[in-house]
Amino acid sequence: MSRRIGQPSPRIAVLAAAAWALLLTACGADTTDLKRWMEEQQAVRGPDAAASAPALPAYRAMAYRGDSAGDPFDSTRLEPAARDGVDRLGQDPRAALPLLERTPLEAMQMVGAVDRGGERLALLRLDGALQAVRIGQRLGVHGGTVQQISDRSLTVSEPVRDAFGRTTRRTSILILKEARP
Repeated sequence: MSRRIGQPSPRIAVLAAAAWALLLTACGADTTDLKRWMEEQQAVRGPDAAASAPALPAYRAMAYRGDSAGDPFDSTRLEPAARDGVDRLGQDPRAALPLLERTPLEAMQMVGAVDRGGERLALLRLDGALQAVRIGQRLGVHGGTVQQISDRSLTVSEPVRDAFGRTTRRTSILILKEARP
């Protein structure tokens, strides 16, 4: 007896039909336990539980107009636009920044602290030179402000944006680099 390749044998077709019949009979089983559970849930939550859910805003369909609308996957669309020459952190990027404000905090080393005229100053080394900073002075590329100076550390508070676009503060601490003997 010859059989074509790719066609099931009659025996397999009969077994498959019997399996489907068996599976479909399970769908006609007694559902009183399901009905009882549904009645319990309605008694606990009330019959209008779905009606008390908050309303979703209406869907507003937008037609894609090709190149005139720009690239929908452009990542700059996620950031707030700059306005009036001020960047997204509220700083003017065109202003000429002093060395302390255009150098990342990671590139600075605290090498000492001094008191001069009743004012505490921190001494920072960057680009091979020493710079004296005081409380309230701007420091770092993210527009940080010096908050506290102690004998062994300098505390800087920087504005940062969170995932929702809100401005929060991040605290960084520069620790005194010990001199090696």
